[in-house]
Amino acid sequence: MRVLIFLLVVYIIKLLIKELNKPVDSDVDQIINTITEKKPVIYISNGVELKTTLKRHYFNILDMENGKVYDREMILTQVQRQDSYYQEDTNAGYKTRCTSNDILLAESYVMDNYNYLVYLN
Repeated sequence: MRVLIFLLVVYIIKLLIKELNKPVDSDVDQIINTITEKKPVIYISNGVELKTTLKRHYFNILDMENGKVYDREMILTQVQRQDSYYQEDTNAGYKTRCTSNDILLAESYVMDNYNYLVYLN
C-alpha cells in the first residue's frame, strides 16, 4: 500500500513540474500564431464566391473538359458557341447560368492557360 501511495505522489509531483516548466505564450506569440494560421483559399469571380477553383469554373462556362489539350481555334469556337447560347437565352427571356462578362473572362483565362502551356519550357 505504501508503494502505491509513494508512486502516486511521485506521479503527481512529475505532473506539477511538467506544468510549471511549460512555456507561456506571450501576447505577441499568440498574435503571430493567429496571423500565420492557414485559411482555405477563397475563389471569387465577378464578385461571386465560387465553390470550385477558377480553372474548373471557367472550363465549365465554356463546356470544355479540364485536362484535355485544346488549340486556339477550338477555344474560340467554344467561346462563340457559348456567346450565341447566351444571346439566344437572353432574347428568349430565359435565365442564364452565366453572363457575357463571365464568358469573356473564361476566354481570357483559358487562352492564358493555353499560352502558358504552349510556351512552357
